Amino acid sequence: MTPEQVAAQLRKHLEAARKAAEAALYQGGHIIMTEAKKRAPMDLGTLRNTGYVTLPKREGDEVFVEAGFGGAAKAYAVDQHEGHYNHEEGERKYLENAINVKEQEVRAHVRRVSDAALASGVAASRGPKVHATEPSEEKMPGVSRHRRRKGGDS
Repeated sequence: MTPEQVAAQLRKHLEAARKAAEAALYQGGHIIMTEAKKRAPMDLGTLRNTGYVTLPKREGDEVFVEAGFGGAAKAYAVDQHEGHYNHEEGERKYLENAINVKEQEVRAHVRRVSDAALASGVAASRGPKVHATEPSEEKMPGVSRHRRRKGGDS
Protein backbone atom coordinates (compact mmCIF):
# COMPACT_ATOMS: atom_id res chain seq x y z
CA MET A 1 0.00 0.00 0.00
CA THR A 2 1.26 3.45 -0.85
CA PRO A 3 1.42 6.19 1.80
CA GLU A 4 -1.49 7.93 0.03
CA GLN A 5 -3.61 4.78 0.23
CA VAL A 6 -2.78 4.36 3.91
CA ALA A 7 -3.73 7.98 4.55
CA ALA A 8 -7.01 7.52 2.65
CA GLN A 9 -7.84 4.39 4.65
CA LEU A 10 -7.04 6.18 7.90
CA ARG A 11 -9.31 9.11 6.94
CA LYS A 12 -12.10 6.64 6.10
CA HIS A 13 -11.77 4.89 9.46
CA LEU A 14 -11.61 8.16 11.41
CA GLU A 15 -14.68 9.54 9.64
CA ALA A 16 -16.59 6.31 10.33
CA ALA A 17 -15.63 6.55 14.01
CA ARG A 18 -16.75 10.20 14.16
CA LYS A 19 -20.12 9.43 12.59
CA ALA A 20 -20.60 6.41 14.83
CA ALA A 21 -19.72 8.41 17.95
CA GLU A 22 -22.22 11.13 17.02
CA ALA A 23 -24.98 8.57 16.46
CA ALA A 24 -24.12 6.78 19.71
CA LEU A 25 -24.09 10.06 21.62
CA TYR A 26 -27.57 10.85 20.27
CA GLN A 27 -28.75 7.39 21.32
CA GLY A 28 -27.15 8.03 24.71
CA GLY A 29 -29.11 11.25 25.03
CA HIS A 30 -32.27 9.22 24.60
CA ILE A 31 -31.13 6.71 27.21
CA ILE A 32 -30.76 9.61 29.64
CA MET A 33 -34.04 11.20 28.57
CA THR A 34 -35.94 7.94 29.08
CA GLU A 35 -34.57 7.75 32.62
CA ALA A 36 -35.32 11.45 33.26
CA LYS A 37 -38.93 11.05 32.14
CA LYS A 38 -39.36 8.15 34.57
CA ARG A 39 -38.01 10.37 37.36
CA ALA A 40 -39.85 13.59 36.45
CA PRO A 41 -42.74 14.61 38.69
CA MET A 42 -46.08 13.49 37.28
CA ASP A 43 -49.40 15.23 37.53
CA LEU A 44 -51.00 15.54 34.08
CA GLY A 45 -47.94 14.48 32.06
CA THR A 46 -47.23 17.93 30.63
CA LEU A 47 -43.69 18.04 31.99
CA ARG A 48 -42.74 14.56 30.81
CA ASN A 49 -44.15 15.29 27.36
CA THR A 50 -41.78 18.25 26.87
CA GLY A 51 -38.58 16.17 27.16
CA TYR A 52 -36.30 16.34 24.13
CA VAL A 53 -32.83 15.46 22.87
CA THR A 54 -31.20 17.53 20.11
CA LEU A 55 -29.36 16.08 17.17
CA PRO A 56 -25.57 16.11 17.66
CA LYS A 57 -23.96 19.55 17.29
CA ARG A 58 -20.32 20.49 16.82
CA GLU A 59 -18.38 23.32 18.40
CA GLY A 60 -14.78 23.09 17.28
CA ASP A 61 -13.54 19.59 18.09
CA GLU A 62 -16.37 18.91 20.54
CA VAL A 63 -19.62 17.14 19.73
CA PHE A 64 -22.60 17.30 22.07
CA VAL A 65 -26.31 16.77 22.38
CA GLU A 66 -28.67 18.66 24.64
CA ALA A 67 -31.38 17.02 26.69
CA GLY A 68 -33.99 19.05 28.46
CA PHE A 69 -37.56 19.90 29.28
CA GLY A 70 -39.40 23.06 28.44
CA GLY A 71 -41.77 24.61 25.94
CA ALA A 72 -45.07 25.57 27.52
CA ALA A 73 -43.89 23.94 30.75
CA LYS A 74 -40.54 25.79 30.97
CA ALA A 75 -41.18 27.61 34.24
CA TYR A 76 -42.80 24.51 35.69
CA ALA A 77 -39.87 22.33 34.55
CA VAL A 78 -37.32 24.58 36.27
CA ASP A 79 -39.46 24.92 39.40
CA GLN A 80 -39.99 21.17 39.70
CA HIS A 81 -36.31 20.42 38.99
CA GLU A 82 -34.90 22.94 41.45
CA GLY A 83 -37.72 23.26 44.00
CA HIS A 84 -38.22 21.38 47.23
CA TYR A 85 -41.51 19.54 46.84
CA ASN A 86 -42.79 16.29 48.23
CA HIS A 87 -43.83 14.60 44.98
CA GLU A 88 -46.22 11.67 45.07
CA GLU A 89 -44.71 10.47 41.80
CA GLY A 90 -41.29 11.56 40.59
CA GLU A 91 -38.47 13.54 42.15
CA ARG A 92 -36.66 16.85 41.99
CA LYS A 93 -33.39 17.00 40.01
CA TYR A 94 -34.92 14.41 37.66
CA LEU A 95 -32.67 15.29 34.70
CA GLU A 96 -29.52 15.75 36.74
CA ASN A 97 -30.13 12.45 38.56
CA ALA A 98 -30.77 10.65 35.28
CA ILE A 99 -27.46 11.96 33.90
CA ASN A 100 -25.63 10.82 37.02
CA VAL A 101 -27.19 7.34 36.89
CA LYS A 102 -26.76 6.76 33.13
CA GLU A 103 -23.56 8.65 32.29
CA GLN A 104 -21.19 5.69 32.55
CA GLU A 105 -23.54 3.50 30.49
CA VAL A 106 -23.69 6.17 27.78
CA ARG A 107 -19.91 6.71 27.82
CA ALA A 108 -19.35 2.95 27.44
CA HIS A 109 -21.88 2.81 24.58
CA VAL A 110 -20.21 5.70 22.71
CA ARG A 111 -16.76 4.17 23.25
CA ARG A 112 -17.88 0.68 22.12
CA VAL A 113 -19.63 1.95 18.98
CA SER A 114 -16.88 4.36 17.94
CA ASP A 115 -14.12 1.77 18.58
CA ALA A 116 -15.95 -0.75 16.38
CA ALA A 117 -16.33 1.82 13.61
CA LEU A 118 -12.68 2.85 13.89
CA ALA A 119 -11.59 -0.78 13.57
CA SER A 120 -13.89 -1.60 10.65
CA GLY A 121 -14.04 1.73 8.86
CA VAL A 122 -17.83 1.47 8.78
CA ALA A 123 -20.25 3.41 10.96
CA ALA A 124 -23.04 1.01 11.90
CA SER A 125 -26.44 2.38 10.97
CA ARG A 126 -28.37 0.22 13.41
CA GLY A 127 -29.55 1.38 16.76
CA PRO A 128 -32.66 2.31 18.63
CA LYS A 129 -35.28 4.09 16.58
CA VAL A 130 -35.52 7.56 18.03
CA HIS A 131 -37.27 10.77 17.10
CA ALA A 132 -34.82 12.64 14.91
CA THR A 133 -36.02 16.19 15.33
CA GLU A 134 -34.82 18.89 17.61
CA PRO A 135 -36.72 21.77 19.14
CA SER A 136 -36.18 25.18 17.70
CA GLU A 137 -35.63 28.15 20.00
CA GLU A 138 -38.72 29.60 18.35
CA LYS A 139 -40.89 26.70 19.53
CA MET A 140 -39.21 26.28 22.92
CA PRO A 141 -37.78 29.62 24.06
CA GLY A 142 -35.52 29.54 27.08
CA VAL A 143 -35.66 25.78 27.49
CA SER A 144 -34.36 24.34 30.76
CA ARG A 145 -31.60 21.93 29.74
CA HIS A 146 -28.40 20.16 30.64
CA ARG A 147 -25.53 19.60 28.22
CA ARG A 148 -23.06 16.78 28.31
CA ARG A 149 -20.17 16.77 25.91
CA LYS A 150 -18.72 13.65 24.38
CA GLY A 151 -15.56 12.71 26.19
CA GLY A 152 -15.81 15.20 29.03
CA ASP A 153 -17.91 16.92 31.61
CA SER A 154 -19.67 20.18 30.98
